Amino acid sequence: MWAIISECFAIDGADMGFGAIGLVMLTVVLIFYLKMVDARARGWSHKSQVESIIEKADIFESVADDKSALKIIESGLLEYPDNPHLMDRKQILLRRLDSSSSE
Repeated sequence: MWAIISECFAIDGADMGFGAIGLVMLTVVLIFYLKMVDARARGWSHKSQVESIIEKADIFESVADDKSALKIIESGLLEYPDNPHLMDRKQILLRRLDSSSSE
């Protein structure tokens, strides 16, 4: 086993062989790939949590309970304050509540 490893890393004992360079490059590519997959996985879970918040608000909106839907959206904004979907939904609900209270 050690003979295979030493053959891969050195041709004459002083220089790195092509196999070793390839192994190092493959390791670097694998590390970057794993970082990319991890970042995407975090994005997917974040997206699904925001979607579940919006779905809960949709349920309240479907029974014409805009105040409860607004509470759900506002609690979601506490977790994800910069999410544009939640901010848009809050503005829609506020406009709807303002128009219904003025009538």
